[in-house]
Amino acid sequence: MTAELVPVHQPGYWLARHPADASRLSQLTAAWLARRAAMTQREYRKDLGHWVAWCERCGITPLTARMMHMDGWIAWQRIHGVSGNGPAAEASIARRVAAVSSWYKYLYRNTK
Repeated sequence: MTAELVPVHQPGYWLARHPADASRLSQLTAAWLARRAAMTQREYRKDLGHWVAWCERCGITPLTARMMHMDGWIAWQRIHGVSGNGPAAEASIARRVAAVSSWYKYLYRNTK
């Protein structure tokens, strides 16, 4: 198998370099979500989906994204929202950033 980017669709969709990595990422994401209430899981899954979709549009691999990319996403939301329909509310942006940050922290703590 080559080391190309492959999409994974459970739970949500994420990018990884190899199917085995994608499977592990899906498992970690599911474990991270399972720690939350059902409504929070639903919202965090959407938040991560918005982040990954933005990364894909910008040609960024989420697993190698840096703070400057997050800053770009925040700026994008302030102008376009997540679906291009106008500015997102600051509270919504803050929740999305908190969700994505928590996800990265969980991944880091469980892969080092």
